Amino acid sequence: MKRRDIHPSPAEEAASVNDQRASDIPEAVTWLETHRWRLFGALLLFRCINAVLSYTAFVPDETWQSLEVSHSIVFGYGYRTWEWHMPIRGFTHPLIYAILYKALALLHLDWPCLLVVLPRVLHAPLAVVGDVYVLKLGTHLFGKRAGKYALLCNIASWFTFYCVTRTLSNSIETCLTPVVIYHWMNACELTNKVEVQRHSRVYLLMIGISCIIRPTGIPLWAPLVLAHLWIAVRVRLFWGVLRETVMLGLLTVAWSIAVDSYCYGKLVVVQWNFLEFNVLEGHSALYGADSWHWYFTEDCPVLLFTLLPLTLLGAWLCPSNWLRAPFWLAVWELVFHSALSHKEHRYVFPIVPVGVVYAGYCIVWLLQKYQHRLTRYLVYTLLLANVPMALYFSLVHQRGTVAVMDYIRKDVQSNSSVLFLMPCHSTPYYSHIHQPIKMEFLECPPPIRDDYVDLGKQFYSQPSSWLNSRYPTPESAPSHIVLFEEIVQEVHGFLSALNYTEVVKLFHTHFPEDKRRSSYLVLLKR
Repeated sequence: MKRRDIHPSPAEEAASVNDQRASDIPEAVTWLETHRWRLFGALLLFRCINAVLSYTAFVPDETWQSLEVSHSIVFGYGYRTWEWHMPIRGFTHPLIYAILYKALALLHLDWPCLLVVLPRVLHAPLAVVGDVYVLKLGTHLFGKRAGKYALLCNIASWFTFYCVTRTLSNSIETCLTPVVIYHWMNACELTNKVEVQRHSRVYLLMIGISCIIRPTGIPLWAPLVLAHLWIAVRVRLFWGVLRETVMLGLLTVAWSIAVDSYCYGKLVVVQWNFLEFNVLEGHSALYGADSWHWYFTEDCPVLLFTLLPLTLLGAWLCPSNWLRAPFWLAVWELVFHSALSHKEHRYVFPIVPVGVVYAGYCIVWLLQKYQHRLTRYLVYTLLLANVPMALYFSLVHQRGTVAVMDYIRKDVQSNSSVLFLMPCHSTPYYSHIHQPIKMEFLECPPPIRDDYVDLGKQFYSQPSSWLNSRYPTPESAPSHIVLFEEIVQEVHGFLSALNYTEVVKLFHTHFPEDKRRSSYLVLLKR
């Protein structure tokens, strides 16, 4: 099938690139067709192991905005944070895990260990889709060899291993990113109406799913859609592409409004509420603000780690501006999120599958230009440097707040109660206990309502006084308390008076985030 160079300049600029890819792409396609099931099986096994090894806490959203809501939908008890009362959260994401939970409940297999592990395992096939499309995108842009190295870089990426199987909306968005870009580039390059329509439907549908789950994807993907419409004008396919865009856009909006309105019990457009609250009104800054350059100077070196120089060099070496299109999309994502005050590593997680594609191309270029054993050693050293990072953060860093839930679950009874004296949302909640016992934590809603109360600030200002006033009698005190080790001495009088004893002391992290946290946490019992 004939491809059309769509670079704004004359076709001569990209002709050499297309000629270079032409002999390699059929071989790559043949290789993928021959080994696709073997490759998919190996990747699926790897990502399942990846999911099981993810036994640390990262951010509260991986449980509080997904599993906790799913648990409340299926089992009738659970905690919904203030976002679900605004409402600025959509139900499509937690419904994914709710379906899994419902199936386990019907089969009488709703064991706590399965409720915790299987949602991450459920992410494994989606992560494999992302892996495969990294391979396909790298092959499409730079040939089979570069595609294989792009896949190798994606597998080696420590942050991908750390996050891709977590129950975060950002993880789903990241897995869909190479799918969108691959089919978008095909839709832009091909001139056959049927093929353009097929690729357009795939990438537009993936964009729709991404925006339903993560509304901030709307301004990020908009330039891609507009660019395709502009290209379609030049090849006389504008009306067809516009029709597909409008149809799938309306389908996406209809699905989101229908599901969310049904679950909330009233008409609601969550995407608008989310963007209005976080972006237009700027309330996301209430949970912390960083400098405008944070994503460029601090976050990218963390996310891409040793792959960052390979990514930048690979983008610089591209023989055509068209081949840099995914790279500029990643830059646009960084620029967009840099304009927002509140910043987190996971917000720009989708740049990683884009970065590894250029890192793969750079590796091929280095191995061809410098055909020396040291070059190969250097490349594999850069890749292997990610392994200890991936294992440390997945198995060690911030594991205490997850591990303590196992001890609580085994120790509590139906009349037990648990108090978490730590920064809000530090631990998982009912989704990891799976028992309808009374539990309390230091809530921290944003200061946007007249009845705003930050229990965390009240407690940490005067810990002992807060406990004595809140639990004036022994009968009112909880049966179990979870807190970081540093706070134990400050509330020693209260704990001694009510005869609390230590059940277990657990390691949490070598690097506490702030003074409210420490390297160890303690579970106490009356």
